Amino acid sequence: MSALTLYQGLVNSLATAPLHTFYVFTGIEEWYVCAAAHAVIKVAFSGQDEALRSFNLVELDGEDAQLPKIRQEVQTPPFFAGHKVVRVRQTKFLKGTKAQEAENSKFPLAVTARNTTLICEAESINQKSGLLKGQQVHVVNFTFANRRDAVHAAQTIVRAELAASAIEIDMQALNQIILLIGVNEKQPFVRSLLQEVQKIMAYKNFRGSISLADVNKLVTRSAEARLWDVTDALVAKKVEPALKHLQEIVQDGEEPLAILGGLASFFRQLLLAKEMIDARLTLDEAVTNLSKINVHRFVAEKAIRAAPQFARHQLEKWLTACFTISQATKLGRTNALVALELLVVEVATREGKPK
Repeated sequence: MSALTLYQGLVNSLATAPLHTFYVFTGIEEWYVCAAAHAVIKVAFSGQDEALRSFNLVELDGEDAQLPKIRQEVQTPPFFAGHKVVRVRQTKFLKGTKAQEAENSKFPLAVTARNTTLICEAESINQKSGLLKGQQVHVVNFTFANRRDAVHAAQTIVRAELAASAIEIDMQALNQIILLIGVNEKQPFVRSLLQEVQKIMAYKNFRGSISLADVNKLVTRSAEARLWDVTDALVAKKVEPALKHLQEIVQDGEEPLAILGGLASFFRQLLLAKEMIDARLTLDEAVTNLSKINVHRFVAEKAIRAAPQFARHQLEKWLTACFTISQATKLGRTNALVALELLVVEVATREGKPK
């Protein structure tokens, strides 16, 4: 199940079923982890005097040293009736060493106080942690199975945010936001996605419709999106613009090895695109096939249009070079940025007709 589906399921269950005593929310998408905690807190304090909330909402960090304090809080009843929530952020003690686990299994983290709920948030945990032994823990892991799953969630989030202000957006503009943000299943994106959407909404005075031009003018481009400037220059055999765009990405803090990985994906997509062209598939058929392996339709179209500008043996050589440079860098045998720049120059100054 996707993070979006899990979050919607949690919200629905909170509306119809009693609160659990112990929640653990995990996953790299920290926005969902945080939103899930807020959803539980909202239900816990609904109908309760707001003045009591400051006494009955206890927020702690998840350092190992805090464990005795957390144990004390989940064994202490709420102040003046009502409900109590103990929220632990960045929980580290649920992913302890073997020595810690041996000790933890003797003393599980039990919520014994009445009307008390414990929420632990973490990127990941050991679900066999001794602290969870014998406890009824509701664990939700907010992750996306693949890029298509993440893109679908991003589309749903944007539409929901715009619908609240009756603002419209066409599919082309929506997809461009997602592409420029760099939505994928491997890193958090929801918070930056919402920030960019809210920026566009403010620019439009919270009315009307959002166009592709609005998106291109306002949305901050991710490193992945800016890499297209490099690859577009490579396709066009323009050395200076390719190096200029490469330096801009590096100056903004992107690691050369990460950029190298993006170039490797570019060469791999071009090789796949050449196979589609050799099979005499139509553009739509080729794009559909590439999208099945998590290549976004926009990226797939770019690859198919660019592929004829390269020879197969060149792409295979450069793809191999990406892995060779990566290995040499990790072994301390080469400077990743220098090797990357030399590769960019070689690709942009290629000779011969494509085959």
